[in-house]
Amino acid sequence: MKNAKVEIILPGVMKRSFLTRVITLVLLIVTISVVNIDAQTGKAAKKYGKGTISKSGFRKSAPKTKEAKVKEPKAVIKAKRELEKKEKARKKEEARAVREGKVRHFSIQSDSVKERMKENEKAVATREKERKKNIKKASKPAARRYKK
Repeated sequence: MKNAKVEIILPGVMKRSFLTRVITLVLLIVTISVVNIDAQTGKAAKKYGKGTISKSGFRKSAPKTKEAKVKEPKAVIKAKRELEKKEKARKKEEARAVREGKVRHFSIQSDSVKERMKENEKAVATREKERKKNIKKASKPAARRYKK
């Protein structure tokens, strides 16, 4: 009997370990909730909360802070203006070239081709008009839904 194992079974050990687990779980939940409440009442929350509730009891928006304006050097402003001017002139020249090319292309065609081109232009215009009308019609319910 020297090597025989002796098991002592204590009554209620299983119940106590379950009870301690439940108690620690409840304490853990309570402490976490208390920590969250404390986190929401720190300095930043007090600073934000200052003066944000109006007399009527509704919450106002957060106070707006002004951003510092950074002024560019005059040379940079002048260069940008010149660049915009050149860009505008280039676009104008491109539009004029396209118009002239279209007129020239139309003028060198035979009479039958000219008639067909005119009909095609009319058809494209009516199709485009119909497409815009359908888009406007389809977007009306959505516009009503999001109307302020």
